[in-house]
Amino acid sequence: MRRFLDSLAERELLEAHAMTIDNHIVATYVGLARNGRFCVLANSFDSNSAAARFSPGEMLLHALLENLSQRGFVDFDLGVGEAQYKTAVCEETIALYETVLAVSTAGAVAAPMLRASVACKRAIKRSSWLLDCLQ
Repeated sequence: MRRFLDSLAERELLEAHAMTIDNHIVATYVGLARNGRFCVLANSFDSNSAAARFSPGEMLLHALLENLSQRGFVDFDLGVGEAQYKTAVCEETIALYETVLAVSTAGAVAAPMLRASVACKRAIKRSSWLLDCLQ
């Protein structure tokens, strides 16, 4: 994995962006940049730092969008999943579909449980009440 990521970085396809305070990283975005499109692979923020109350991840996201726009990027992909910070900056939501397809007898047994797990996770993520109960 390291060699793969190093090779992307060497070809200037992989970019890492960070926000630091006093040499402490408080937020990051890592993504693939090519042909005017930036696809986020990973992002993080330090929820334990004093800066957390200022939403450093969102601050870095806005700075990253400004940087990419100035560099001529026209597409920005925040990846799979729903989150408030995504709807705040994205004009478009692309519907994704998850399919569980059994291709063996064992898969046929496991598929209904996997489908139920996916549905449960989706319901939890869409309900602030359920999320609060689990935290």
